Amino acid sequence: METVRWILGVLLLLAGLGAVTDNFGLALAYIAIGGALLPPVIPFIQEKFFHSRDESEDINVNVTFSYDDGESGKDAWEGDDWDFDDAAPCEASIEIEYIDAAGLKTTRAVDVQYCSFNGDSSMFKGLCYLRNAQRMFKFSRVQSAVDLETGEVVRDLENFLRVKYEASPYAALTMVFDQYMDNLRALLYVGKADGQLRQGERGVIYDFIRDLASNKEIPADTIRKWFDRIDIPSLAAYRQIVGRISKQEKDLIEMTLRAAEDMSGTNKNAKPAELEAIEYMRKRFGIS
Repeated sequence: METVRWILGVLLLLAGLGAVTDNFGLALAYIAIGGALLPPVIPFIQEKFFHSRDESEDINVNVTFSYDDGESGKDAWEGDDWDFDDAAPCEASIEIEYIDAAGLKTTRAVDVQYCSFNGDSSMFKGLCYLRNAQRMFKFSRVQSAVDLETGEVVRDLENFLRVKYEASPYAALTMVFDQYMDNLRALLYVGKADGQLRQGERGVIYDFIRDLASNKEIPADTIRKWFDRIDIPSLAAYRQIVGRISKQEKDLIEMTLRAAEDMSGTNKNAKPAELEAIEYMRKRFGIS
């Protein structure tokens, strides 16, 4: 209807202008009627073609992230498994608000399993209950975190998980296997000198490891996973290892020899090769 009025108004104005010289009175009538029809056209044109917002109206702004309630099942790529080659086993149950590389914002519960502390590229990995799958997360993308075991808000998640790791058996075992590998390999050689490492001998070695770690509570299964990675030294390598141990502190030397003797004591019929390995220790250590 607005468009029809606009057209009629323009036609009447043009007709009035054309009739000015022939019939001035008729021309005035056309112009008057056309002018009466045109005013409503002005807001119509503004509305259709030149609409402007009132300053009080809300303005839509595009943000850099969207929210996901878990239905999509998709996450942006955050890293590869080799990013965790030097990862530290780290256990914690947390809830995080996270914005991934694609800007997707989610809230998810995660059972943390591994952490890789590498400055700006530090990450953690665990079971994500939003996706029911393993996921990797960058510390820098975590917006907030809560410790699900205590309900406490975690202000610095990276430091929180680092403290968890340092208090764990894994940190203690890392220290032992880094600093005392010679001692462990020497005991392994003694135990395997007769061809097999018996359960009692394993128990002595595991207690030796617990003493070095100052942690009596480390489970045997956990120690075994680490200890079974050690290669059995040859006779020549064993002698070199014992030579290096002989330069360690006296308490550690005596502790190692005592463990070797206790291992032999678990077997009523110790083989000559095992007894010879222990005797070689005594000679190199200067202990009769």
